Amino acid sequence: MAIENQTKPNQTGATNKSFLHLGIRNKLVLLLLAFGLVPALAMFTMFEIEKSALQDDLNAQAEASAAQVNKTIDRNLFERYGDVQAFGLNKAAHDQENWRNLSPGNPLVQAMNGYTTGYGIYKLMLLLDIDGNVVSTNTVDAAGKAIATQTLLGKNYKNAPWFSKAANGQFLKGRNGLTGTAVDQPTKNKVVAQLYGGDGYVIPFSAPVKDGTGNTIAIWVNFADFGLVEEIIDSFYQRFATDGSPSAEITLLDPAGRIIVDYDPKTQGFTEFAGYKRNPNIIGKFNLAEKGVVAAQLSVKGQNGGLISTHARKEIDQVSGYHHSQGAYDYPGLNWSALVRVPVDEAYATVNRLNMKMIIVLSAAVVVTSILGTLIGMSFAKPIIGLTGVMQALAQGEKNVEIPNAARSDEIGDMARTVEVFKQNALEIDRMETEKTEQEKRAEAEKKASMSQLADDFEA
Repeated sequence: MAIENQTKPNQTGATNKSFLHLGIRNKLVLLLLAFGLVPALAMFTMFEIEKSALQDDLNAQAEASAAQVNKTIDRNLFERYGDVQAFGLNKAAHDQENWRNLSPGNPLVQAMNGYTTGYGIYKLMLLLDIDGNVVSTNTVDAAGKAIATQTLLGKNYKNAPWFSKAANGQFLKGRNGLTGTAVDQPTKNKVVAQLYGGDGYVIPFSAPVKDGTGNTIAIWVNFADFGLVEEIIDSFYQRFATDGSPSAEITLLDPAGRIIVDYDPKTQGFTEFAGYKRNPNIIGKFNLAEKGVVAAQLSVKGQNGGLISTHARKEIDQVSGYHHSQGAYDYPGLNWSALVRVPVDEAYATVNRLNMKMIIVLSAAVVVTSILGTLIGMSFAKPIIGLTGVMQALAQGEKNVEIPNAARSDEIGDMARTVEVFKQNALEIDRMETEKTEQEKRAEAEKKASMSQLADDFEA
């Protein structure tokens, strides 16, 4: 172990030496990159840290949208909850002389037809005696067009769930004591289907009709067109599409998790509500909770939230907001769950665009800083390199070289003027050496001349 520690290289020292060995230009480029990019990298890092929080906010928005879908539906159904009780208070329904008579002049028939055309959402209204026999019905649709309901007189519905619930007082019970109406889950009604065509998908609202002493004398039932719920969902989808989420889909589940509304225009190929068609293989049959859709499983359990989940049929990841109905006002709701699902790329489009912009800006900063660093490095390094060359020339004995940048007022100019001093000192030394050499030559010549004169004198 001791040998290994001794032979292990010092990476930090090697890095420092490598940096020190770089030229001034390269050092300036690296330093500018460091000072320029460190703040940008810090901002990008903070964004990456906050991105998950932004995504959580978008998940929460999806949940809020699902909650709003439920609340809007429940507010509408709250009104339908009270309609059937209000209709049963009509004195024409209490007068049994009006029963079993569908003539146009019958006050009860006129009242039922008026409710049908006035509200525009009820496909069929029935008044039944306490034994379950139909004693009156509407004879026109919402547009005032005659419908063939005469054959319904005398038909018995004693075993129908909506009749038995109303007759036995099995009402929905809301806050503050709201009660008195039985509401069934959406169902396909054969009579409605025969009268209007289609699948006859309706929501039955039934309530007892009581006389002045409080005794139940009849049962009134309204079959509300389920299209009123689907139209509400369509209005929400149009908002999502306008806000940049055309691939959004809104799903409504019954208490068990079965789909009762599958509103997915982009996949199903329609753009307007008129193009929506209920898929008989899906509606009331396809159970998302049993298919393992987490959002459906949680919402059916009464939970609310938002998460990323995989679509059971599309097999794509979606941001799923889910909300379990809690009713509206005093209406308790039918324990439905709303799912608002948007593909991840579409839901996080804003965050992804911001992320891409951050990457582009950071990349541009690297390029611009590198170019500027190189130019700045060159502008600083060029005069220094020039002075270095002059000093090397002076060191090699070339004393007549021109000293550049001596007129500059910065540190480069100070260096140039210092080099000029070195040059002048070198020239002075050369002058002094030349003068000394000349003096020595003159002395030697004078010596030789003196000796020659002495020799001449001696010889004479």
